[in-house]
Formats: sequence, structure tokens, C-alpha cells
Amino acid sequence: MERLGDLVKEHLILGTDKQDAEKQRDLWLSQNPALRVVRMHPVKPEPPTWLTRIGSKHVPRVSITVEYEEPDMRTEALSWPALPSEENHCEKHRDGGGSQNRVANLFAGNVK
Repeated sequence: MERLGDLVKEHLILGTDKQDAEKQRDLWLSQNPALRVVRMHPVKPEPPTWLTRIGSKHVPRVSITVEYEEPDMRTEALSWPALPSEENHCEKHRDGGGSQNRVANLFAGNVK
């Protein structure tokens, strides 16, 4: 499903009951604050399976589907601060013309 050029994704959250599914949903949303939620479906029961019939109380029996959009990475890349130029970086960290490789300096015996 696409909307206005953005890709809408779905995430399925399982729970043993309504409260557990809502708790798992809140946890997932708190771990992914950059996502923009498009639609949150209500809690619905999962179809019965052999696992739910013979399983214990820890078997997921309900689910919540969350539709979301990820942030546009191109927009974020443009808003990041520019990296220092390579020339400035080399000037700051120059070791007096010697090799910049510490391992090579270690074997040469001139570690600073």
C-alpha cells in the first residue's frame, strides 16, 4: 500500500490477551519513536490453532496491526551537520610526518 510516495508498512503485535497486546504495542512504539503511525487497528482474536488449543496461557491469542511510515532518510541526511573536511581532519591529527598506523609504529618502536 503506498500513499503520496511514502511506503506504508505493517507491524503485527501479538499478545496473550488484550492488555498484553496493548502493552507490547506501547513498548514497540516507545522503542521506535521516529516512526509515523498511519493507522492502528483494534485488537482482534487470532484464528484458533492446535497450539492455542493445547498450549498454555503464554500462547498469543490476539493481535494488533500497526500501519506506519519510516522517516525519509534523504531528508534526514540533508539535515545532519556537515562533516569536517578531510584537510582539517589531517591537520589536527598529524603525527609529525610519521606513519599514522599505530600498529606499524608499535613494531617500528616509535609509539607516542
